[in-house]
Amino acid sequence: MARKRSTPLQNQWTSHCDSAPPQPVRIDFDGSEMTTPPPPPPPASLEFSPSPQSAAAPGAVLGVAGLIGGNLTVVSGEKGLASSGKCDLSGVNFIFDGIIYHLQNIVKGGFMGGIAKMWYNILPFMIDAVNSAGGQVTNCQVRNFTFDGASNVMCDDLSRVERLPGEKKVFWSSYYRGVPHACFIHMVYDQIPERTGMDHGRHTEYWPRIKNMRHAGGFLSISRATTDDMCALYGMCDRQYVATSDNRISSAFWPRPKDATEAFQKAKGITKPYFLAVGQRFGYKNYAIFWEGIGRLRQEIRDRYMVVLVGKPPHPDSEDPRGMEVKSLQNVDEEHLALLYSGAAAFVYPSRMEGFGMPPLEAAACGANLILGPFHRDRMPQVFGDLASYATTGEEMEAAMTKVYEGKKLDPKILIQRASGWGSDPRHGWNEVAKDYLEYMIHGPFRQGPKGSRKCGGIVQSPLDCRFVTTETGLVLAPATTPAGEARKDSYSGGPAGAVAM
Repeated sequence: MARKRSTPLQNQWTSHCDSAPPQPVRIDFDGSEMTTPPPPPPPASLEFSPSPQSAAAPGAVLGVAGLIGGNLTVVSGEKGLASSGKCDLSGVNFIFDGIIYHLQNIVKGGFMGGIAKMWYNILPFMIDAVNSAGGQVTNCQVRNFTFDGASNVMCDDLSRVERLPGEKKVFWSSYYRGVPHACFIHMVYDQIPERTGMDHGRHTEYWPRIKNMRHAGGFLSISRATTDDMCALYGMCDRQYVATSDNRISSAFWPRPKDATEAFQKAKGITKPYFLAVGQRFGYKNYAIFWEGIGRLRQEIRDRYMVVLVGKPPHPDSEDPRGMEVKSLQNVDEEHLALLYSGAAAFVYPSRMEGFGMPPLEAAACGANLILGPFHRDRMPQVFGDLASYATTGEEMEAAMTKVYEGKKLDPKILIQRASGWGSDPRHGWNEVAKDYLEYMIHGPFRQGPKGSRKCGGIVQSPLDCRFVTTETGLVLAPATTPAGEARKDSYSGGPAGAVAM
């Protein structure tokens, strides 16, 4: 593979390309040629109406609604969660495809992108829950990136899935691969390429996501916005087949004391109050309006503040700070990122499109005031609503930044409280997403007909088995609320008890 990139995710050749699998990293679901016509073009406008509150699927057994951050419905009894108090997953193998850790060249303890960080946080909770019920989680590795408690095996070729143990197998991939040898659950993060006009044809890294949607027995989604787009762009509108659970943030994000933030700022040469931007800043991230807004500010405001950037610019000399002082930092870990959030005059994230968008919640959890873009205003209004300023133009950005200068800011306690429903409170963190996803993999309901659904269902005997509750440290089996004899259904194979209420 001399000088050849191993995946389209890479911007340049690196030495780890030589260790890429002998076959293409992403294969079509069943190894056939991709002959499907290209997906429909994106809408002409990126101005969206708020996401609708959809009704549950017909026949769904509705119950206790999820927290504000999630929307997976559970079966409910008179006193809350209905459960048999039992869970036997003997002979069931939940197979996780860890391809993302190869694609992003990630090592333990190193910097992680959003998807890698997501599964690094979710999978341990799933592993503990499955192991405690006698089941198995297999981490199918393409590079050596292990998870404690899982069966860590090398899977350069996904044909190995067929040879893995388990009377029942459930497979999901960290980045869009699929197999016909197990119940295939398709993880969908976003439809950013379609919504922003990026190339998403069959030669790109995004095509397997699109292609494999037709094969999946069911879906996992990171936000209501993503689930809405599955319907709007691809007609996947029956939401009982989509386990939608909002992304969460790490409990590492909480407001740091003033002396700690000031010491860090001094160490990094941050000498003024600052507007903070975190992450990538190209294209749809919409930071062009940030720089335009700075250019419109009165000189006294530009002199008063500076800009702190975490992350590389889209390309050299692509950003004009219009005379405002700028400090750029790279590879900032969560502990130090929390210090930056805690000390910021405001956090700026004007994105037009995301799957979920975690940085604003990280900032809010640390008490930072927010200046956000059209995505959070129009597609995720349930997250911040009127607790943030919004900007879609340079003029609106100028107005939002001027409000900060004039001291028109929210009490940080309000923002911290709002963020608690998405992970800063450990009872409602990634363990809650693990619960939503795992219960869907066990119970369904699953689509009928696609190749990836043929091995789905039949994992438990009752819709009340294998129901979990979150604690401050993870997941535990929900206590029994119904006599076991009444809860049993001999023919249960995964039905509407796991439906999604949006």
